[in-house]
Amino acid sequence: GLVPALARLNLRPMRCRLAASAAWHLILRRFASPWTAFTVMLVVGTLFQWQRLSFHLYTDALFCLLLSVSLLLALQISERRRAGLRIPALLALCALMVTVRWAGVAAWFPLAGALLCGERRPRLNRRWLTALLAGILIAGTFVGVRTGLLASIRRQHEQATTPQERARAQDALDQDARRLSAIFNIEKT
Repeated sequence: GLVPALARLNLRPMRCRLAASAAWHLILRRFASPWTAFTVMLVVGTLFQWQRLSFHLYTDALFCLLLSVSLLLALQISERRRAGLRIPALLALCALMVTVRWAGVAAWFPLAGALLCGERRPRLNRRWLTALLAGILIAGTFVGVRTGLLASIRRQHEQATTPQERARAQDALDQDARRLSAIFNIEKT
């Protein structure tokens, strides 16, 4: 029925947050004692925003899960653990992060920092190649998804039958152009 389906849907953000908390705890354990890591996770868990975003159907919980697991994998690769399945998993998570939230593009910086921890100069090794591949994959995913979304909006604009539909599609295109010009300081000529 409808109620069990909604209950399962509403539990997804909470599950993602709990799984992300477990991954963050493992990350913190690399730098702090178990008690300190637990205390940090407990304090963060009581924050209002963290709690609120766990119960609403926003993408923050899923993004936090993807980011925390990606960071954990990057740290494990950096620690020279077996990278056989970790590298493909990290690359897949990088692409997923960008499809969930555009903030996944900026997530490359801490991931690359975790991968290249202790490396002073560029080398042709597994860690540098993984960081480079992750950056290329993140950028490619961003461009691909964004291009696909814009094509979909343009198609809606062309197929619009009413002036309201056409105006809505045009607003979406204009809003995207304004966002891009604000980010890159592009001036229309």
